[in-house]
Amino acid sequence: MAVNPTIFNTAFNTCLDLPHCRWLKIYGECTSDEPVISVDWRDELLENKESGNIHGGVITTLVDMASACTLASQFERFESIATLDMRIDYLKQPVSGQAIHARAHCYKTEGQIAYIRSHCYQEDETQPFALGMATFVHRLISLSELQVTVKQLKKERSELKRATINYDAELKRRAYELMPYSKAINLKIGTDSENRRIYCLPFSQDHIGDFIQMALHGGLIGGFLQSCINLHVMEELNLSSPARIIDYSTDYLLSGRPEDSYARCEIIHAGKRISQVTATMWQSRIEKPIAFARAQIQMPVVE
Repeated sequence: MAVNPTIFNTAFNTCLDLPHCRWLKIYGECTSDEPVISVDWRDELLENKESGNIHGGVITTLVDMASACTLASQFERFESIATLDMRIDYLKQPVSGQAIHARAHCYKTEGQIAYIRSHCYQEDETQPFALGMATFVHRLISLSELQVTVKQLKKERSELKRATINYDAELKRRAYELMPYSKAINLKIGTDSENRRIYCLPFSQDHIGDFIQMALHGGLIGGFLQSCINLHVMEELNLSSPARIIDYSTDYLLSGRPEDSYARCEIIHAGKRISQVTATMWQSRIEKPIAFARAQIQMPVVE
């Protein structure tokens, strides 16, 4: 039972009305304090066109929203919520064509910190295909703080500096063909001034996941970085299609501002069966990252 049903219902409807959630066409059922958040299967959200697997960015967004809504059921008054970190274990590939659902459970709160487990499933909730674990920070926010935040945002946007990138049209075309989700978020690929591989996420209003700070959605950040990791592995290890991500985690270091974002990846270990990859995401300054991700990749079997 929600502590304050009015606050809970308002938070639930606000989450579903976020621009990124509207873009994904997310919907939900608020019949308990652990609501189910869902999305219908769409080909444009695929991670791998050959295997038909849904992109991890969709799963990350569902987990993020289900967790935030569940946390809101414990609020007496409206509070801001931010994701500190998130890990997702991909247990198996979901069935193509079926809707995807997520439900979360807040098992511990300590002061302003909340710890939340979640699971993603399709027709049978007892048979999840992905498990999530996330840590959130929440706090009351006053009108005066909100006004300061908006003022700071305007100042930072006026000082915005974009990275110089030489974009590769052929790499982008191949990525869009193999990974439809990368086309849906308009991901770009190129090299920087030192000829190092760099990925770009051009800002769109559909990326917003926080009305208070006008920040990028945490699920989108996860989707962008998982795309970068997979595309980087494909290029560096000469794979013909995106590999399967076994588990993925993100540390959210700073709020993503409403501006272009960039990422760079590094293969920590390239094994015959499993490879480990990291990705760093930033905006105006590379020395001030906004997110850091790690993933374990299952390498394709060589016959």
